[in-house]
Amino acid sequence: MFITTTSHADTRPIFDLHNDTLIAQFDIKGDLDDIHAIAALGSMLASEEFPSLAERTYAVQGSVERASGTQYRVPALMNAAFGKQNKQWYDALANYDAAVVAIADKVLHGLRANNNQDKVWVMEAGQSAFSHDWLQKIIQDNNGISAQDTRERVIVVQHSWYNEEQSNQQKLDYLKNHSYYVAIDDGNYIYDEEDDRGPNTARLQGRQSEDSFTPGDAKWLNAARSDDNQKRVAKKLWTMADDFIKDLPAIHGKLHQQGGTDYSDVVEVLWILGLNDEIDTNNKFWLRFVTTVALQ
Repeated sequence: MFITTTSHADTRPIFDLHNDTLIAQFDIKGDLDDIHAIAALGSMLASEEFPSLAERTYAVQGSVERASGTQYRVPALMNAAFGKQNKQWYDALANYDAAVVAIADKVLHGLRANNNQDKVWVMEAGQSAFSHDWLQKIIQDNNGISAQDTRERVIVVQHSWYNEEQSNQQKLDYLKNHSYYVAIDDGNYIYDEEDDRGPNTARLQGRQSEDSFTPGDAKWLNAARSDDNQKRVAKKLWTMADDFIKDLPAIHGKLHQQGGTDYSDVVEVLWILGLNDEIDTNNKFWLRFVTTVALQ
């Protein structure tokens, strides 16, 4: 049986900024990190570094599998980050089956482009069932894209061992067998050598917690929301995300309502875009994509 492993990280494919497709899947259930991750990815898409990537980025809210936890819907934030609903993003909480069909169609289109040479990359900010469901549909529909094609050109990146643990294991195994599956280090933690999931995570071993993608200091959001911030799209996105969370009951807020940030899922996109070596701290990400305000 063909099983992909984290050894892929040593011979990884390269994202083609002009042709490849990005699928960003957010479960938005159980915690609030996805809300900050949406703002973070939207900030990247608004950057001049990626002038056309937004057109080939398709997002999902509610790509959820586990039964526990509160479901969150952030349609205004999704619109601001990705564009029009049911064109650039889909609501799997409202209609799961329709979202599966829509993403399967976007993935199929991406794989067929450029004489079947282009790739589709998946930011797996949740469990594996949603990816399994659209991938299985593509393969079973017998539409010219084979399991061998998806093993080579559908690159699924997962940073969370917890998401893997919470996934339906049969569906996770199918995903590993039928895609180019890459596990990287969890963006929530600082790993030592024995815990390492892959050499190409956007965070160096031994860094201090302040340098990770879950910093607790309010200075980060203050800089994003500042009137002096010239990155207008990023300012809008982070303000929307911050306001949404602060309006929730305190029990849901945790780190976020104390002024901290958590956009740890974005380590997957940094890996996908090959930025894991350049952006290995929160400070580097913030100054590159979020704010023009000097951090004190």
